[in-house]
Amino acid sequence: MLARIEKRLEEIRGLLNAQVRQRQHREFSAALLVGVVVQIVAAGLLGMALLDWIFQAEPVALAIKLGFAVVFQLVALTALVVWRRDAEP
Repeated sequence: MLARIEKRLEEIRGLLNAQVRQRQHREFSAALLVGVVVQIVAAGLLGMALLDWIFQAEPVALAIKLGFAVVFQLVALTALVVWRRDAEP
């Protein structure tokens, strides 16, 4: 009887250890990769728009870069939300 209880407790311990390892090491996520890359592109476009504003480029070019930066930022946020939703147990 005691051996059976010990065996069952060992199984439970193994399952708990497996869950801890799984939480510590997340799997690769394409959504995270897309989110980070698009976030970098959005920051680059924002920087380019800032340089256009400093060097007094045409307002149309500035507006286009800011518009694309906003769209890329929304894509990045969406990808990161998808990644976070998939990462939750």
